[in-house]
Amino acid sequence: FVKFNKKYKKYKINNSLYIWQRGSHITWHNDSNNKFAGTVYLNEYWNKDDGGLFLWEDKMENCTKVEFPEFNKMILNPQKIPHAVSMIPYQAKQLRFTIQFFGN
Repeated sequence: FVKFNKKYKKYKINNSLYIWQRGSHITWHNDSNNKFAGTVYLNEYWNKDDGGLFLWEDKMENCTKVEFPEFNKMILNPQKIPHAVSMIPYQAKQLRFTIQFFGN
């Protein structure tokens, strides 16, 4: 269990359970309507061939980086960084489960 930094206590945080179906993905965006956003991965095992990879723009290095879904891993985007999620192919062995949260 990890507690949020005290600076996040002042925000209202909305949480949702997402069940990602085969064929689902999210195109490039920056969560501009939120002060911060994040994802917690819930699948105990995830094969990277099953897609659902978190892609983000690293403006410091001028490149796109990838985060692989891992059980209980949290991705926090506090700076409206452009990001996307790759498609889960129709042959994926399982659905993808995440908790998404948004702070305002």
